[in-house]
Amino acid sequence: APLPDCQSDPYHAIDINVSGTANILEAARYNGVKRVVFSSTSAIYENNSKFPCSESDKVSPYLIYPNSKLQSEMLCKSYVETYGLDVVMLRFFNVYGPHQDMARKQPPLIGYVIRELYNDNRPVLHSDGSQRRDYVYTQDVIDLCQLVMTKEGIKSEIFNVCSNTDYSVKEIYQIIANYMGKNIVPKYNKSEDFWNKYPELYTGALLLKKEVLEKEVNKFALGENAKAKAIGWKPRVGIEEGLKKSVDYAVKLFSRGSE
Repeated sequence: APLPDCQSDPYHAIDINVSGTANILEAARYNGVKRVVFSSTSAIYENNSKFPCSESDKVSPYLIYPNSKLQSEMLCKSYVETYGLDVVMLRFFNVYGPHQDMARKQPPLIGYVIRELYNDNRPVLHSDGSQRRDYVYTQDVIDLCQLVMTKEGIKSEIFNVCSNTDYSVKEIYQIIANYMGKNIVPKYNKSEDFWNKYPELYTGALLLKKEVLEKEVNKFALGENAKAKAIGWKPRVGIEEGLKKSVDYAVKLFSRGSE
């Protein structure tokens, strides 16, 4: 899932995400599985300019990760049309909450900020912190996953999994810092330095374009969730409550590790 991991090893990304999806679909077809629920991503909207993004919008992503998910969506549609397999696709926006991976080389924003503030480190962020995205809490995501497992009449449908509300990096940071009682000012680096931990991306005859990375760092993300609401779902956990629960879980986890 990490974008830089996929970008630096496209073969592995395609093998896991696309071939893996093909294996699941084929096994489901062969064994008569009642429904497959596919986890896609809002990253496929990376080049869209109309917001909020809706499921019917045309998409044309450039980066490897969203491309692998778009290819997988096409496989899902293929199995619907050629075999009548029942598949539902969910496009997750910025999912956050307890159990988020905070240890990987480049953790998601919220997990990274919590980890650094817990250790009294100065977080290094990128651009100016004004970037705004749509965040959705894990339990709300789970609720929609459970709903579409058995909901009638949604075969081959795509649903955005989002809050339909956007927050800036600065707003997210301040909520976390205030709740943790930390008065640490983050450092903001240039957007082009975002993937410096992946030097392999900057080798070879053709290099990753700076403007592509800058666009990824500064992109705006906001999803339309009317379609999911129409089948009986709605996000219930607000950003402050969700961030506090994320902090509580992380602090408890880190505290155990220091015993």
